[in-house]
Amino acid sequence: MNKRILLTGADGQLGQSILRESNKFPSFTFIPTDQHNLDITNPQEVSNELDKIKPDYIINTAAYTNVDGAESDYDTALAINSTAVNNLAVECKKRGIFLVHFSTDYVFSGKKKEPYNTHAKCAPLNVYGKTKWLGEQAILAINPNGLLIRTSWVFSIFNTNFVKTMISLASKKEELSIIKDQIGQPTSAHDLASFTLNFLFQNQPTGLDTIHFSNKGICSWHEFASEIIYKSYDLNIIQKKPLINAVTSEVYPQKATRPKNSVLDISDTETRFDIDIRSWKDALDDVLVLISKAKQESING
Repeated sequence: MNKRILLTGADGQLGQSILRESNKFPSFTFIPTDQHNLDITNPQEVSNELDKIKPDYIINTAAYTNVDGAESDYDTALAINSTAVNNLAVECKKRGIFLVHFSTDYVFSGKKKEPYNTHAKCAPLNVYGKTKWLGEQAILAINPNGLLIRTSWVFSIFNTNFVKTMISLASKKEELSIIKDQIGQPTSAHDLASFTLNFLFQNQPTGLDTIHFSNKGICSWHEFASEIIYKSYDLNIIQKKPLINAVTSEVYPQKATRPKNSVLDISDTETRFDIDIRSWKDALDDVLVLISKAKQESING
């Protein structure tokens, strides 16, 4: 039987990645929405839309993700990352809709030496992390059937992200200074989208669960940037390699404090779902090949 999926945040990089994967799942009907046609911060609008759509699942990829911007725009970040999540969770609980929601590694303080498992204490250091954590708390309090997926350092072929920013800067600058003392695990939005849709396709999920998903491999932002730039040069995405300086967080101050260690423990996810999540380097290769192809096509007209 065909299942209906309401997708929020469909114009974001994860939303677009899910839509890109959607043709592999003909038994799902996708109803994509974004802030222009569904204001999920408005509870009445959410209720009215669900009356019309009657989805089996909601995949909420809508999020305020500007980490530094959130420091001076708390109300907007709170509305999208927490209030809207509360609205969706309330309606999903009332109607028996399964909710998939995405959270972040930034709910953790980064003071631990080892990777963070799903039971680790949340202690966000910045407004973005705090509002995402409040969204998590809303879901846990309401307790709909659902899956809460924490992820980290997301990149893709879509929109603005670290990979595309590094490519852009490398094309303009002779020298880059990239932070070396913050570590995490880059995550391909394409891999996360594929996992999410396969989860819904293969399972008859009930209850509320929290899991971690990122690609394998720990790196610093400096190591991530270096890999992006060297591979982009090899693929002729960029014509020169700038000097990449490794600097500390103190030398490169940012408005929002970031955790020094935001590595997520994904071993439980691999065990429970019997999957072998690939490395971020392999996932990056695929994204850069797509970027290279798109650049070549634009040159060729």
